[in-house]
Amino acid sequence: MELKNNVIKKSGIEILRIIATFMICMGHVNISIYCNVSENSSIYPYVCFAELACLYGVNIYGLITGYVSISKQIKLKRFFRIWLEVIFYTIIGLIISYLFFPELISKELILQSLFPISTGTYWYVTAYIGVLLVSPILNTFINSLNCKMCKIILVILMGIAVYSFFVRDIYGFGWGYNSNRLIYLYCVGALLKKIENIQFDIHSFNSIRIKWGCGLIYGLSVICNWIMKIKYANEKYYVNDRIQRYDNTFILIGSVCLFLLFTKVNINNKLAYKLITFFSSTCFGIYIIQVYPVYWSQIISKRYIYLLDVGRVKYVFYLLLYSTTMFIFLAFIDKIRQVIFTYCRVNELIDKVSKKLIIKFKNIRYT
Repeated sequence: MELKNNVIKKSGIEILRIIATFMICMGHVNISIYCNVSENSSIYPYVCFAELACLYGVNIYGLITGYVSISKQIKLKRFFRIWLEVIFYTIIGLIISYLFFPELISKELILQSLFPISTGTYWYVTAYIGVLLVSPILNTFINSLNCKMCKIILVILMGIAVYSFFVRDIYGFGWGYNSNRLIYLYCVGALLKKIENIQFDIHSFNSIRIKWGCGLIYGLSVICNWIMKIKYANEKYYVNDRIQRYDNTFILIGSVCLFLLFTKVNINNKLAYKLITFFSSTCFGIYIIQVYPVYWSQIISKRYIYLLDVGRVKYVFYLLLYSTTMFIFLAFIDKIRQVIFTYCRVNELIDKVSKKLIIKFKNIRYT
């Protein structure tokens, strides 16, 4: 049974969202192994490959945000929804921490749980809010451009990425862990969407050659990073300050190619589409749960380190197993949160509060 065309068009982005979230899960499972593995270990090349392959997730998220938001009006209720979802998990996390890890309860943890966005408990959420605040200005500017100017600015942005990575980070990208970098990715994603809207032929993009080209460039970017990582393993400057960064130029290029590869993926199977939408709707919650400070310090940082001693085949098997298990388990946890929000009519409450605040603001403005 085929789905409607407008549904088919959106499925590629949702698949990409799932892939990016899975990359983040795998990166978090792998991080403690990566930080402790010896360069002489038989699994060292595999650990490095896994770690570098997972760095694309955050960049893809930034590109998706720009791509889907360029034609949208940023509404106040969007901020409330993000804040309530985050605060829900931080409060639950604080309660669980009090019950099972009382020795870890501190003034700092309480502040991080009660004010997660302003304290930067989740760097990505704080940076994401920063992007949303400036997105109306970015959207107005990008929407005013013609196709030629979009392409010129896109080339300039790529040049900025190359300069920041190879020469000097004068644009404050900070390894990719801040609003500046997410704003940059937002602009790239928005420009790609704008160019697509103006002159892009969906049928030409679906050609096998272009798909293979995007896939090949993505694969080459992973391999180039991996080779540099192995080659410069003993040179701290290259490893820590150049390769292992979200703003790595190779990772940016690979992210853009993977992004383009999936934006036009067609899903015409109803069951497959339902599964995709089921998991894609939980991706933000999956991220929030796994990086709560106590969960991170007690589970993520300790649970998987034994994989250092299991050998290459078992390492790959368990890495995939634990990453998949984490993704699915946390997805169902977030589905429970969604049911609770629906039962408590949280979205309706957000809509009412947002409308009242907007009306009040307008009244103040015109008095």
